[in-house]
Amino acid sequence: MTRCGNGGISNGSEVAFVWRLLKSLSKRFGGEVRNIDIGVISFYNEQVNCIRKKLDKDTELCRWMQRSNVSLQVSTVDGFQGSEKDIIILSCVRSKWMGQNGKNDSIGFLKDSRRVNVALTRAKHSLWVVANCDTLSHDRLWNDLIQDAHVRNRIAEMTALNSMLGHPRPNTKKSKKKKKKKNDKHNF
Repeated sequence: MTRCGNGGISNGSEVAFVWRLLKSLSKRFGGEVRNIDIGVISFYNEQVNCIRKKLDKDTELCRWMQRSNVSLQVSTVDGFQGSEKDIIILSCVRSKWMGQNGKNDSIGFLKDSRRVNVALTRAKHSLWVVANCDTLSHDRLWNDLIQDAHVRNRIAEMTALNSMLGHPRPNTKKSKKKKKKKNDKHNF
């Protein structure tokens, strides 16, 4: 997680994972998928900007979306209010929690239950939540969601997901334990 000079927050690991997930979908389904709406949402403007920049640079991915009539909207949670998409990928960004002895014990916008409700109810068929479960589990609402997903076997470690997507683990200076939650509307 990085705080920018303008105060915005982004998470490069999550940006890279969202990109790899979309690339994997394009390779796996190629021309088989048609007329699908995908939404990538985050609670933070800076994360939305970083995701847009990463996706805009990938001409192969853009060609697949155009060829297959795949629409993609990248926006903040607030920007998605009232919208639904077939697939939603939610990037939560937050990855630090120090607790009682330190600062940084807030999960910011992710603590707002109304925003969480909007974020989690935009998917018609499939919801992917890209998050650090260790960080979010300190919050009661997120802990309940994470425990429910865990009981239903809907949480996967980042390394397992990268392997499934056919991508090696990204090189990072810090090795953070990262988890990912996948769910569909009918099971959530």
